[in-house]
Amino acid sequence: MKLDTRGQGLGSIFRPYQIKAIHILLGKDIELNSGEVWKKILETGIEISRASVIFFLNDLVVEGLVTFREETGKGGYHKIYKILANDRAELGEIIIDRFLYKLWEIFPENEKLGELIKS
Repeated sequence: MKLDTRGQGLGSIFRPYQIKAIHILLGKDIELNSGEVWKKILETGIEISRASVIFFLNDLVVEGLVTFREETGKGGYHKIYKILANDRAELGEIIIDRFLYKLWEIFPENEKLGELIKS
C-alpha cells in the first residue's frame, strides 16, 4: 500500500479497480476466486486485465488484508480469496494499523506513535 496524500478517500491508497475489488470482497463470508472478482469489476464498467486483479489480490495477501485457500478444479489449483474485514470500519482499522506500525518502524523514537500502537 502506498499513501498519496493528494487522493481522496480510499483513492489515497488504491486505484479505482482496486477499490472495486475490495468492495466486492468486503462482507462476512464472501469468498471469490480472481476470475469472479475480475468479472464483477468489468460489470462496473472498469476495464482492467485479469492479471492486474490477480497481482492486486496477491498483494493484499502479502499486506495482510486478505487470506486465501486453494481449491482444485478445472485447470489445477485456484485461490479463493477472503478479505479479513467484515465492513468498511474494520477495513479502516486494519489499514490504519498497518500505516501506524510502519511509521513507528521508521520513527521508533516518536512517543506518540508508540502510544497509538499500544492502544
